[in-house]
Amino acid sequence: MAEKEARKKRDGNVYSHSRLWLYESCPEFYRLRYIDGIEIEMPIHVSLFLGTVVHSALEWLYHQVKNRPVDLDELIECFKDKWYAEMTLLNGSVRFGNGDEEESFNKGVKFLVDYYMRFKPFKQNVLAIERKIIFPLDTEGKYKIQGYIDRLDYNDEEKVYEVHDYKTNAYPKKQEELDADRQLAFYNLGIKELYGKE
Repeated sequence: MAEKEARKKRDGNVYSHSRLWLYESCPEFYRLRYIDGIEIEMPIHVSLFLGTVVHSALEWLYHQVKNRPVDLDELIECFKDKWYAEMTLLNGSVRFGNGDEEESFNKGVKFLVDYYMRFKPFKQNVLAIERKIIFPLDTEGKYKIQGYIDRLDYNDEEKVYEVHDYKTNAYPKKQEELDADRQLAFYNLGIKELYGKE
């Protein structure tokens, strides 16, 4: 009980894009999870699992390339190790829709191969990987928004910060979808909080 109260006190006024999305999607589940503090075991859809493992492999890649070159085989091996370790840990709770595990695994490999070929030799001016942002919604700082930017770069030529939010969707978002994306808006506000209001 004390742990539940401590978590409510810690997280009660800190929100995120995913937390708001959960409330909009299912207020009852939100109440159980964030107000009542009840942990509910839910199967994980393979698309979420795939995205998580790809994110983890790319995070590993950018940590490595700060110190040494990484070849494509190493990246795929890292992805494979993380995939099977997580799949074992989740012990059958990953839910597959259309297709199967092999198809999903191969989709992740293709995503990483395409990414590697497009961005090697990884000379971007990376400021942070999995950068936590947090900013107040009110002047007293009682209510806050937090999130994690997959990769934050600084473009010296254009003098702008670049948010890289990895997605494993089949199709990239259209510009109007990006313009209306709440998560990206939160990232923008968080970066202004970190690096200045301009």
